[in-house]
Amino acid sequence: MGGLFERLAGLLSVVPEYVVDGRLNKNLVAELARKYDARLLQRLMGDDAVRERFFSEVSWGERGKNEVSMSAMGTGLVFRKDAFLQFISQKEFLPDSYTAFEQKIGLAAGNGMVRGDNRVVLNWPYKDCVLEGGQDKEDAKREEVFFNEILAPDEITTLLDEKVFTNWKRYDKDGEHELGELKPEDNLVIRGNNLLVLHSLRKWVRRRGGVKMIYIDPPYNTQGDSFRYNDHFNHATWLTFMKNRLQVARELLADDGVFLVQIDQDEGHYLKVLMDEVLGRDNFRNEIIWSYRTGGASKKTTLPKKHDVILCYSKTSAFSFNGMKERQYLEKPFMGSLKDEKGRFYVDTLLRDVVEGIVKVPQEDGSVREYNVRPVLNLSGERVENFQSQKPEGLIHLLLDLTTKPGDLVMDYHLGSGTTAAVCQKTGRQYIGIEQMNYGANDAVFRLEKVVKGEDKSGISEVTEWKGGGSFVYCNIRNDANKFRERAKAAEEKELTELLMEALGSSFLSYRVDPKRVEVSEFEKLTLEDRRRVLLDLVDNNTLYVNYSEIDDETYKVPESDKKHNATFYEG
Repeated sequence: MGGLFERLAGLLSVVPEYVVDGRLNKNLVAELARKYDARLLQRLMGDDAVRERFFSEVSWGERGKNEVSMSAMGTGLVFRKDAFLQFISQKEFLPDSYTAFEQKIGLAAGNGMVRGDNRVVLNWPYKDCVLEGGQDKEDAKREEVFFNEILAPDEITTLLDEKVFTNWKRYDKDGEHELGELKPEDNLVIRGNNLLVLHSLRKWVRRRGGVKMIYIDPPYNTQGDSFRYNDHFNHATWLTFMKNRLQVARELLADDGVFLVQIDQDEGHYLKVLMDEVLGRDNFRNEIIWSYRTGGASKKTTLPKKHDVILCYSKTSAFSFNGMKERQYLEKPFMGSLKDEKGRFYVDTLLRDVVEGIVKVPQEDGSVREYNVRPVLNLSGERVENFQSQKPEGLIHLLLDLTTKPGDLVMDYHLGSGTTAAVCQKTGRQYIGIEQMNYGANDAVFRLEKVVKGEDKSGISEVTEWKGGGSFVYCNIRNDANKFRERAKAAEEKELTELLMEALGSSFLSYRVDPKRVEVSEFEKLTLEDRRRVLLDLVDNNTLYVNYSEIDDETYKVPESDKKHNATFYEG
């Protein structure tokens, strides 16, 4: 086998177009093979060993499934495409070919020198790739697939094309209903891989003039295992995960919009450089410090963690920001201090970039609005069970008032427990919330249902005098193979072989897998966990979803109601 690897690499490396930075580009070769590129096939046929392995001689008229006949004089050679693709996908064959970057994570500039160059960016393996994957913990256990965004255009186009949404529901004070009509002013909560949803939102958002404020609280990549979602990414994988989403999210941002990302010390410094690259260093506006005196475990070896940072960027120089003054009460008179109706001394100063405790902001009518930005640990009535990283509504409320006005469109594509959407509902902002995970009884949908019914008395409900009202629309990406994946994750040992045979005969089987070469006996020798992982890896993720361009394909049996709502969503 090793000899054939070397023989094939040597055969193709002499073609300059197949080489990047002295390495054969596996992604390009695979793409050309899938297109039956004549030049590639001619080179492959020119070597006896390669021809014998990847071509079959057939009589005129013979044709195998998914194979192209190149025949003459009654006989010909048939290219065994699937066998070739499977061969080059093996780890032994150019394992580093996913990216042109060879260096580890670090700062770089165009001339190789950081000093004196203002075009400093992060370089890391997979920088130029699109990450196939999500936030489920199962994603952390398998080897992620990276698609090169330049050299695998067909796969990227398919993966990121507009998707079909299904299970449309409306939630209001009367509960859950089948969606009658999708309206331009509707709030949206969408379940699914946020990368795919973001790429599907362009038309909906464009018709609304763009998103005024994006706030996300992504996985901090703490390497901990206490969260239901994946918080244990490889460092390079996490950066790729963030970059892919930041890039498309920026497209959705209005010209006067603001982008806020909450993070901690584990990845914050790398994220700052990454956001400088994606959104522009000139568009960095501030680093807001969320300081908390409670929470944060004490440590014997170092100081305990007591703050997060919120990186604040605009899309352009025409960003919108609502300046605020903060009221600070004093124990005794001080230079310039005033006295309120209760005899308390105070000063009104510009809001600082450090927020903690209760922030008191004077209003135009003379009243004072309080924003409780303390950790949720202190706000038991607000806390959603099992959400360790939940942020207080007061913090989101303050950020919204600083960057938006009622009626503006807000987006959170790491919705989690639903705090951003809940605050938007209570303050009259239109919102889009995206979440891949389903948290059951602690899910954002259940929380928001209580909000619109007026049953949620926590958070900022008292400050905003919230009594309920409004509505939101729920839907999820149609995922035809998702049931198989869920069965595979939960399957008992005796069911795994049956699932294997089902996958091998399915329409969602990955093109990388040759069913004829799968040995059931070898599969059954694997551990229970490894067998489950194999079943998940058999699925071609491009077939998990139905593209909107294929909504009328009878194969998918999309209901007429879904066709109607998707047409409104995409076409208005």
